[in-house]
Amino acid sequence: MNKINLFNRFECNLQNTLNKHSLSIKANDLALSQGYYLCPISLKLFSSDSLKNQTLTIEHVPPKSLGGKGMVLVDKEINNKDGHSADKDLLLFFQTKT
Repeated sequence: MNKINLFNRFECNLQNTLNKHSLSIKANDLALSQGYYLCPISLKLFSSDSLKNQTLTIEHVPPKSLGGKGMVLVDKEINNKDGHSADKDLLLFFQTKT
């Protein structure tokens, strides 16, 4: 699955959830319209422009090292900074539990 498809699918899910619970996302007291993606790690909102400037990367969930097959888009800066160490810690945790 490519980044555009992931963005569109999760953007639609976000809108459905907001609508279902009568919620909205505001920035500077302005309600944001459709077209935003919420990174599940950084909890930052990204517009579709984030796909063009490559601030979102595709990641496996759970990590591929743990057999992850699902994919999400994550904040590239957070992923590059913390992604490898978080995956390593999670893998070590599960290896010590068996």
